Formats: sequence, C-alpha cells, structure tokens
Amino acid sequence: MMNLDDTSTLSTTPKEEISQSSPGPQRRFLRIASWGIFSVVSLLVFTLLKLPNDRIGAYIESSISSVLVNRGIILSSEDSNLSLIFGPKYTMKKVTLTSSFPPLSVKLDEVNFSPALLPLFLGKMGGTLQIQQAGGVLKATGSFRENQTSFEFDSKQMDLGKTGLIPLAFGIQAGAILQGNGQIDLDPTDYTTLDTSLSAQLSQVSIDPQVIAGFQIPALNISEGSVDVKTDHGKLLISSVKLGKPGQTTDDIQASISGDITLGKKLESSTLNLKVRFSLSQNVLRSFVILDAILGSGKQADGSYLFTLKGPLLAPMPTPGE
Repeated sequence: MMNLDDTSTLSTTPKEEISQSSPGPQRRFLRIASWGIFSVVSLLVFTLLKLPNDRIGAYIESSISSVLVNRGIILSSEDSNLSLIFGPKYTMKKVTLTSSFPPLSVKLDEVNFSPALLPLFLGKMGGTLQIQQAGGVLKATGSFRENQTSFEFDSKQMDLGKTGLIPLAFGIQAGAILQGNGQIDLDPTDYTTLDTSLSAQLSQVSIDPQVIAGFQIPALNISEGSVDVKTDHGKLLISSVKLGKPGQTTDDIQASISGDITLGKKLESSTLNLKVRFSLSQNVLRSFVILDAILGSGKQADGSYLFTLKGPLLAPMPTPGE
C-alpha cells in the first residue's frame, strides 16, 4: 500500500524534470537571436547568388572609382573577376591608377577587394584591400563611418618604389621596401581619441633628385629604417624612429627620434616633446652649404647633431643638446 509520502514524491518528480529540461529565458533569447542572424545572412547570400556577377562587379568597381575620383585618381584594369565563394571578392589584374596632380601613372599586378556586406548595402565603404606587386603583398582592412575611421594593414616585402604609391600619396619621388603592420582608430573631429600602434621596417630607402618645397634635393640613399609607435592615454609614444644603419658610410642620413606627442582635440593643438639626433653625409652638406652653420649650435663631438623639440606641433622650439 502506498503512503502519502510516496504519492507526493511521484507527483513532484515529473514537474521537476520538466522544469530542468526547459530552456531558461537567456537560452531562448540566444536561440532566437542565432536563428535571426542566420536568416539575415542567408538572405544576403542568396540575394548575391541570384544577381548577375557582372552587375555586382560593376557596382563594386564603380564604388571604388568614385572614392578615387574625388582624389583626382582614375582607375582602370585589363581584366577583372568576381568570386562569391566565402564572401564576395573582386579581383582586378594589370591595374592602372592615373593621377593628374601629381601627373603620374601607377601600374599594379593585381588588386583584390572584399567589401564588407552590411556597409556596402547601407551605402558605406568598408572591406579589405590587397595589393600584389613584384612578389610583395600589402593588405589593408578599413571601415569608414560618419565620425569614425578604423584602418589596419600588414605588409610583406612590398616595394613601394615599384608600385608608385609614395609619389601618388605624397607627391615625392621615392621608394622603399616595407615590412610590418599597424592599426589606427580615429574620430577625425577629436584627435585625443586616436588609438594606434605601428611596427614597421624599411629597407632600400631612396629619394630621387627633385625640388621639394622650393629646395633642390640631391639623390639620397638610406639602407634601412624602423618605426615603433603607439598611443597611451592621449599621447603618441614614439618608442623609436630610426633611419640609416650606424657605421654605414653609404647612408646619406642617419637619424633617431624618441619622445612623445600630447594629442589635442585638433591636430594643430598637439604639443611635441621629442629628442632628435641625426648625421648628414658630405653629399648632403655639399648640396646645402649653409646647413652646417644653421645647425651648428646642436653639433656634437662626433659630427652628429642633437636637438630637443618642445612646444606646438606646427611651431616647436628647438633646443640644442639634451
């Protein structure tokens, strides 16, 4: 015969099992959210698959061209292809970038662009750009919103001289092989928000003879260089910026910079606290006969020059020595 205690045990056990097997509100929310995200992604993917490749490719190339045209650059390519496997990737081969100012033409072996889907559908630019030239690779990922720019890059033996990217970006005829990586996050309306780190090495740096800012610059060669900077609490910390190799007599410039820059809301309101040491070859000193006299106050016993730069970014006060 069953007593009351046994009946109570039998009646409560199934309820407890049901309670334990039922998902809690957090698990139900995650399950619903997961299915929602899957549905949106599936819709985007199947929409892309149903659209003609040439229409998608034309839209992507038009978007890239519109950005470049605003900077006076015209884009053209001999061959292009769109792949939708693992996300859209637009490949252009034998690419030519033509600029009217400065007047030059840049030729690249291959350019790949993988747009970020959501920014693209919302009319915003974002994605990954990869440039291949003469065995070197430069990969950059960026997103551009109303008041926020995020950018990161990774370079493997990219010959910037052969790509022509230096004269295109800075208007200077120069070349260098770039190896390294870095990232930047910035609100352009407030430079105190800058978050960046950069670690890069340069080799075979060269500057062609040319006129820069009204001065005739001779041919300059620098064997190597390195950059190591990062931000911390509103300051840009320059751990090391170096040009040239100590003891290398073929280097026209040997320089080292260390210190920090306190960032202001506007770039021009930033202040410097830097120590700069550099040496110049006879080739440079002969081209600027009064340069040694101008820099004489900071000349050291070994023939190098040493200055401390403090004050506003655009008008720092140089102080000879330490």
